[in-house]
Amino acid sequence: MQCVSLTLASVLPSLRCLEITQQGGCPVTGFYGSNCSIPCPDVNCQYCHIETGYSQCCKPGYQGHHCELACNKGFYGVDCNEKCGHCREVNQCHHINGTCLTGCAAGFMGNLCKIECDKGSYGIECNGTCGHCRDTNQCSNVNGTCLTGCDAGYEGDLCKTRE
Repeated sequence: MQCVSLTLASVLPSLRCLEITQQGGCPVTGFYGSNCSIPCPDVNCQYCHIETGYSQCCKPGYQGHHCELACNKGFYGVDCNEKCGHCREVNQCHHINGTCLTGCAAGFMGNLCKIECDKGSYGIECNGTCGHCRDTNQCSNVNGTCLTGCDAGYEGDLCKTRE
């Protein structure tokens, strides 16, 4: 049985896992038994049945009946329900916390690479500065091209060349 994720799944335990502790389960993660001192047999198990030790909720980043599988590529967190951001390499999203291990793809920033570059900047690490676009809000955050053309007196895809 897998946990039901919450909006703040990376911070809070899922409702299902919380239910287990409130219904006589062990309040300490990873343990079972009458005095909650026996480690759950599955290393990636967050909560296991208080009597049998059977996995009931996996730690963030894991899935499967015995919590033996890391999240599928492109997903992370509790029940593997969170979608990875725009990582430079799609296979380099950390399965537990969603951080991009090799950085963000062009046009995105932040630990999870889910934030577009600020207006006026673009590219890897948002280090590029947009040119003289006709509409400053229409500069591609990925490659800096001016989507609606250049200001008067400028030309080229990036509108950085004087006519």
